[in-house]
Amino acid sequence: MLSLVLVSGGWLQDSDKGEAPGPLSRFHAELSGPDGCKSCHSLDGEVDHKRCLACHTEMSRRIRDARGFHQDKDEFCFACHAEHQGVDSELIELNPDSFDHEETGFPLLGFHARVGDCRRCHSPSNAISRRPSRTFLLADSRCSTCHTDPHNASFSEDCTSCHNSEVSFGEARFDHGSTRFPLTGAHNELGCNNCHRLLPASLRDVKIETSDRCGLCHQSAHSDRMSLCTHCHTTEEWRVRAW
Repeated sequence: MLSLVLVSGGWLQDSDKGEAPGPLSRFHAELSGPDGCKSCHSLDGEVDHKRCLACHTEMSRRIRDARGFHQDKDEFCFACHAEHQGVDSELIELNPDSFDHEETGFPLLGFHARVGDCRRCHSPSNAISRRPSRTFLLADSRCSTCHTDPHNASFSEDCTSCHNSEVSFGEARFDHGSTRFPLTGAHNELGCNNCHRLLPASLRDVKIETSDRCGLCHQSAHSDRMSLCTHCHTTEEWRVRAW
């Protein structure tokens, strides 16, 4: 009688009888029986992590690209994901209170650290497709999967150029000096909506490169008789004290 002993996996299997140390979880139930053993185990009975990754290709890609929580955990899958513990056993035992999110490459800082409930971001609707199992791997990690995009995709997907987690998402920190209309004087004290909400809907959500048209925000008393406002007006104060 030939017996295979898996020390690292913690089980003993009699290959003649096809006995396992316990039932597989419902996630791997289709691999039950002697013919299914070789899907995970090598001939010496060891669990071969390469066979795990051959099935879990989304994990293999993350390890290959050195990203995500598993980027440096390509061996000994069973150390965290123990099998043969029963049909109803869970292969993902995650304690949110002790989990170090920084290991994913996305540390929870500022407002993100206050979210509390993992499911706010790691919802089934935004998880990669995996049945009958579950996963915390996101199908899409862009900001717009959690935050409504008020710009209707008219700006770059790099939200961090204006937003950060230290303030609420609605409080953008944009360097207006990088545009053709740097904010000076009284303009520098205004919030974005003070000007942008007054623009026509067709222009409100795009970068304004022709914002020398003061009349978009300021009511003109001159009709069309004056061509260039800055001949008399400055950003320190719109009203003209002397002419």
